[in-house]
Amino acid sequence: MEEKKQRILVLCKGFQEGEDKSNGKIRARLAMSLQRESGYEEDYNLLKYLQKENPLIQKYLVAIDFCHVEEGYPPSDKKDFFRIVLDDNKKNPASALAILYHVAESFTDKTPSSAVRWVIEAAEYGAHRLGHCLALGLEAQSFHNITFQESVKERLAQLEFLLSRHEDIAKFGYIPTEENLEKEIQELQKHKPEEKLSLYFNEERVSELHSIQEYGMRVLKDRKTVIESCPTSNLFIGMIDNVEKLPLKRFLENSLSVSIGTDDPGIFDTNIENEFTYLKQIGFSEKHQELRKCSFAYRSEVLSGRI
Repeated sequence: MEEKKQRILVLCKGFQEGEDKSNGKIRARLAMSLQRESGYEEDYNLLKYLQKENPLIQKYLVAIDFCHVEEGYPPSDKKDFFRIVLDDNKKNPASALAILYHVAESFTDKTPSSAVRWVIEAAEYGAHRLGHCLALGLEAQSFHNITFQESVKERLAQLEFLLSRHEDIAKFGYIPTEENLEKEIQELQKHKPEEKLSLYFNEERVSELHSIQEYGMRVLKDRKTVIESCPTSNLFIGMIDNVEKLPLKRFLENSLSVSIGTDDPGIFDTNIENEFTYLKQIGFSEKHQELRKCSFAYRSEVLSGRI
């Protein structure tokens, strides 16, 4: 514990020194990444303890983040934990921590349709800012003729999700009938949860995905959940061959709350100025100043209710 404390304290002192040297031109804040697989509750408790113990840490530590590999770790696993964080935020607004959650960036363990469900669940469980959300923003047609693998457990979760929200999703386009969904559920319940399924995205599944995406974007819009979109990173990780296909364009077309980020400027050889140039390339030059201004409203301290 002492080692972690010292690392965090050094970071916060460095931020303070940097701010002082900039004469107020720079404002630095810290978001600590937690492991998706295990130990995140213990690490969170440590962070809250350190906030209480040290005013400097309380000032600069403003968020927790779940990033890195998402495969195998659905947001549903974090539902109860998110509730604890949100309850703590209400009890102690001065030390509130925003929940940042990278999701639907890769789909080696699920279909894009299930990945969109993960986005919706993360938002509804209380995540304040979502990273990337590629499966939500990429055109559904881009997944045509591709076969995806997912477990029986994941497929059942998706089918039950579609069944429970059938009427709402159907407003946005095609979705299998309730009868067909129930039949597939009954059939899959005969299989082992860990068994792998191969799901080929024909025109029907592509149409279904489009409806789920449109529904998902409406959910995020209504909840005012923020998406942090990182164009350069998306081009590489999403293997997007044309900037016109960037999810950012679709997010803006649907009037979602969006902030633009660099993801990892060292790895992707980029900076925030470069990321904003993509607005012109996708036909949203007029959004440049608005998004810069909104970035301040989408800071962790604001989203968590601290300020």
